[in-house]
Amino acid sequence: MYYNSTYYSNGQDLYVDVDKDPVNRFIPHSQLSNTFLTADKIRLPFTFLFYGHEVDSVLLATGGFLYLGSFFHEYLSATQYIAPLMGSFDPSLNDSSTIKYGNNGTAFTVEWSKVHINHLEDAGSFTFQTTLMNDGRIIFAYKNIPLAPSEIGGGNGHKVTVGLSDAFYYDEPLSEGSSFYKRTIYRYDTLELNDTLVMSSSAFILTPLPTCTQQKSCSKCFSGNVDSSFDCKWCPSLNLCSSGFDRNRQDWSEGQCDTVGFEGISECPGEGSSNNTTVIVVVVILLVITIGVIGLLVIASRCPLTTAGRALSEVKSTIFKKTTPPEDKYNITKDDAVDQEHANAQAPVNIEAPATNSKVPSAMVITNHTDVSHA
Repeated sequence: MYYNSTYYSNGQDLYVDVDKDPVNRFIPHSQLSNTFLTADKIRLPFTFLFYGHEVDSVLLATGGFLYLGSFFHEYLSATQYIAPLMGSFDPSLNDSSTIKYGNNGTAFTVEWSKVHINHLEDAGSFTFQTTLMNDGRIIFAYKNIPLAPSEIGGGNGHKVTVGLSDAFYYDEPLSEGSSFYKRTIYRYDTLELNDTLVMSSSAFILTPLPTCTQQKSCSKCFSGNVDSSFDCKWCPSLNLCSSGFDRNRQDWSEGQCDTVGFEGISECPGEGSSNNTTVIVVVVILLVITIGVIGLLVIASRCPLTTAGRALSEVKSTIFKKTTPPEDKYNITKDDAVDQEHANAQAPVNIEAPATNSKVPSAMVITNHTDVSHA
């Protein structure tokens, strides 16, 4: 799981009033506000973490979503999107339709205002937003939803979606020795929210969870707070923590990280060398002390007139001196004996092993932009 979602039936406070907000400076996009099936690249005011990967720009689409892929193609709605309400919206149908965006330095907001559905113009106008926070959170906020998303339908082959999705690309030669490559898109995660909850004044907040790729060292790759279902591994040749199912898949595969990758913190070079160094130091110290004591005893026994020799003689006489036991001994009373037993008793300790889930996230493969199988 990459995100937790929280729903608000009364989410007006999460909606940014673009006309009255004193902090955000919103810019109407004149081209997108008058076209259909169009997208434009917008640079973000900060680096945004999407599925744990750094993104610094988005493609803002007229169809109610943002595309966060690294290259442009015709099928933007297939995956790698943030979709508050993806649908066949056509801003060119109405002069009052606008698409605006703005930021205050820590939040980037896009608004699709008074847009109509291309094949259902009479359904009324939709106004909704998405906001990307610099801490990775994503907000979907809805001001006016005249028709339930389930009733919109997919005009012009455009699906209706509320949620997130990400994928990785894999390039392969068309044939052995060919200089032409085929790029395949593998969708490894999709978060689909309940679109029946999308209504006027409602909102969602999507909170990111830690991922493997955010862990920047071998030790953190295994000791961080990443869910065990990700099955993180550390690839020493790439200095990368990954599950093998994310945007680093091509490098991960070519680096044979599934084979040479570390699977536990004990394999991390820094951790292992630190422990070995500690053991070596302790052994050396004990060896030096032992040799010193033995040498001192040899000198003392061979040279009785030295300080060490006289001390050794006194120790010997003390050890072999006859002594008589003292006349009085302290007795433990019955009550004291009971207390002593209680003092020595230890309460039982229960140790529970934490539950683990070794499930590795599956990847959906899209060949020719159509889902055909599980990777």
